[in-house]
Amino acid sequence: MVDRDQDIDRSKGLTLVDRYQGLPTLAKWKVALLEYGVDLQDPNTFTDYEGISQYKTKRAVKSPVVEKFQFKDSSDNNSLIPSEVIITEEGTEKTSLVKLGYRKGSPILIDRRGDEIFMVDKKTGNRIPVDINLVKNRAYTSATLPESINPDQPKLEDLVQVVGQDRIGVLAFSGCWYWTSNNPCKFCDSNPKREDELSAMPSLNTFADSKFNEEDWWEQYKEDYLKGVKYAFKYVLDNEEVGPHRHFQLMAGNLIRTERVWDICGQIAETLNQVEPLSDFDSYLNISPPIRNVEESLRRAKEQLGFRQVAFNMEVIGKARFKEVCPGKYSTIGYDNSINALKAAVPIFGRGNVRSNFVLGAQPVEELLDGVRELAEQGIASDYSVFVPKPGTPWAGRPSPDIKTIIDFTNELVVIYKRQGFKGIYCGLSSRSNIFHEVLAG
Repeated sequence: MVDRDQDIDRSKGLTLVDRYQGLPTLAKWKVALLEYGVDLQDPNTFTDYEGISQYKTKRAVKSPVVEKFQFKDSSDNNSLIPSEVIITEEGTEKTSLVKLGYRKGSPILIDRRGDEIFMVDKKTGNRIPVDINLVKNRAYTSATLPESINPDQPKLEDLVQVVGQDRIGVLAFSGCWYWTSNNPCKFCDSNPKREDELSAMPSLNTFADSKFNEEDWWEQYKEDYLKGVKYAFKYVLDNEEVGPHRHFQLMAGNLIRTERVWDICGQIAETLNQVEPLSDFDSYLNISPPIRNVEESLRRAKEQLGFRQVAFNMEVIGKARFKEVCPGKYSTIGYDNSINALKAAVPIFGRGNVRSNFVLGAQPVEELLDGVRELAEQGIASDYSVFVPKPGTPWAGRPSPDIKTIIDFTNELVVIYKRQGFKGIYCGLSSRSNIFHEVLAG
């Protein structure tokens, strides 16, 4: 147990990942945090922290459930942890952003003394030799829509988010049909909300009220949502400094018909283009692949809507793996359709501007690497997120990949990128779930 009043010796370092001294310092600690998560000595460490509302936080514990076609968080645990932190190598100006997850029993403890945040190796009691800074909420997060657009005046953050330091994100709607229909990807918790958490974003929790008619469901939200997202996007651009780069990502979960997702996202993109062309951003369309009118849909996304890159996340490589891990995607979209859409996008968006994310830890690493190499030869860049078990998901008891697996895979991916001339997705200040940028930079 760590004594908060004890002056913890920083000079002793941490033995947790000392066997990987060849890894850049920030990458070493970031990968440890991704693998192990963080534990709390006191569940109220951040919940009772005066001024915590100034920073990005999330509930430490979630319990996703589906009841009567509504996907929600059933947990009553109100403990908070930082949702992301900026880590800085001691004695340097090198920084990186990392997404935090709560893991009871983690060997890494996150704690605070007054306003100072630090992390400790529970085994040795030694302080981890990186500086930790919470990420402040931006001013826009307390702003609301004007009453003329929405009488309930919901927060702008319901509609537009700034992720990390310089990525603007828009989510087309809350939820995913695969969760609602009890057929989710095995690793996914889809970030459910509690019943009392209202949002201006369209939610699939009302899908049953429309008798699962996608057109009727969207028409309920369309007018108010498009007005709101346009206002929020303009407000963020006018009032926030989003840099040093400007990444933009439009995302969506899945509906029964993937072409309906493309239609909805097209309407959102047209609306945002009225504020500022998406082609002015490092812009990504990250949704399920089209399975009808494939080339026409891809060309519209590039040439009319202004997306510079497109991402169709396969999660795993190989048809049998896809069927096992992503049963909903397999049954409605299909493995071959997904691969063919990625290949069809390359001549339209260019080599390295077509991407797929994979979940490291969802399949044997050599199997994944073989697939990643094959995709790279086709001009398709592969990204990854480290698997973290989530309560309430089919893989809640599955372990995260160990540090050696994460490091070895990342090193091999860097080799592939350099050979193909690919660039990493976003940047180190907006990529929270892997160590690719840190290893690529050396």
